[in-house]
Amino acid sequence: MMGTQTEVEPSLGNRIHRKDDPSRALADLPPSLEIRAHWTVGAEACEQLRELLVDLPRYEGVRVTPDSKRRGFFDLHHDGRTYYFYVYPSRRHVMLLAVWQSELE
Repeated sequence: MMGTQTEVEPSLGNRIHRKDDPSRALADLPPSLEIRAHWTVGAEACEQLRELLVDLPRYEGVRVTPDSKRRGFFDLHHDGRTYYFYVYPSRRHVMLLAVWQSELE
């Protein structure tokens, strides 16, 4: 039987998503999403990431790439910046580990 490949991602709340669309793994994060940050990351970057994640479909040009070596870790590219973060299994918290200027747009 031919069809769209799916995979279950246990670390993201057993959500089923298409293998070729990593942003679907981040769909439906709650508006009350709490962003925790590494001490080197500022509050402004945390708020920007939270806004992007809770309303991901609204933003054009956002690219989400899962870390192929670490389950639950992602790069999010938007507006000349890259955010590297971890989504906790509860999907209520995100740990923002790093932000940098990128040339991937």
